[in-house]
Amino acid sequence: MKRMIQWESIHELNAFRILDANPEVRAFHEQPCEIRFILNGERRRHYPDILVETYCAKEFWEIKPKAEAQKDKVVERSKLLTQTLPDLGYQYRVVHGEDLARSDRLRNVKLLLSQGRAEVPGAIREYIRQVVTSCGSVSMKKMLDASQGFLKREHLYSLILCGDLNVNIEQPFSDDMLLSPRFLHGLNGKGVS
Repeated sequence: MKRMIQWESIHELNAFRILDANPEVRAFHEQPCEIRFILNGERRRHYPDILVETYCAKEFWEIKPKAEAQKDKVVERSKLLTQTLPDLGYQYRVVHGEDLARSDRLRNVKLLLSQGRAEVPGAIREYIRQVVTSCGSVSMKKMLDASQGFLKREHLYSLILCGDLNVNIEQPFSDDMLLSPRFLHGLNGKGVS
């Protein structure tokens, strides 16, 4: 987002990290608005934790631990907002903090965010495009070994981060993880499908 983000819990911080590493997310905003509604005859206000904008949708996220998300007040509010906000062009989602903290995915996201910001020169980008489109998928080790040292792990992380290469983000990153092309037409350098 090219600015500091405020977060109120470790779960929100984890959400911001995951969103930042998701190439389908165009933007996200913390505490984006106040939603006023009537529930059970009572006027109420709600401040969703995050507005997530992808290339095809806008979603309000409420981040809650599972136990808190199951409380009647939260369930009733979530049901109402899930049903009514689509009429205004938004989705509503309650995201469980425990799901955001899944260790392998979060460890991978942190690695991508810390090491995946390297500039990928055009010649290296083209080399990777040729290899993954001809093979369909290739292990990180095979890709690095075949390049004879000119390709760096950080280049691959950058292409994963921008969405040009696919990996299983839920599995621990290793030399054996498979890299596959995100787009049938090759690497586009924009992370947009």
